Amino acid sequence: TMLPRRKFSILGLHALARKDIKFQEAIKLHYVWRDYVRESLGLRPGDSILDICHKGYDPINKLLAKTDLHGAKIEVIESKCETLKGMIGVVLLDTKNTFKLVGMDDRIRTVPKADSVFCIYVGNVEIVFYGKSIMTRPAER
Repeated sequence: TMLPRRKFSILGLHALARKDIKFQEAIKLHYVWRDYVRESLGLRPGDSILDICHKGYDPINKLLAKTDLHGAKIEVIESKCETLKGMIGVVLLDTKNTFKLVGMDDRIRTVPKADSVFCIYVGNVEIVFYGKSIMTRPAER
């Protein structure tokens, strides 16, 4: 049987402990995520993403759109909220409309995907994307 969303939230199963998660602990999750992405994209350390004109770019782009982002190291490049610009953090929770990131200052922040531009770091590879392009539930990707 499935647990209804109301009971799910009452039990606090979708909430993160704001004080207990540190950036140094989350970066370990990022290392696991980085290995997962490298394996799924076929990247080796030191590799770079293909140029957008290359014929192999489209399959990589499709794989990236389906990638689970829990554990990704993300920088907020543009946002309507000025205080979020330039923030770098590790994704702890990816919902349809937001990311919950733990920043280098050990604070957890909720970052809206709409009207934001992000940069994902996979080793030396930087991938820039618009938040509205991934505004789906992670399970539906």
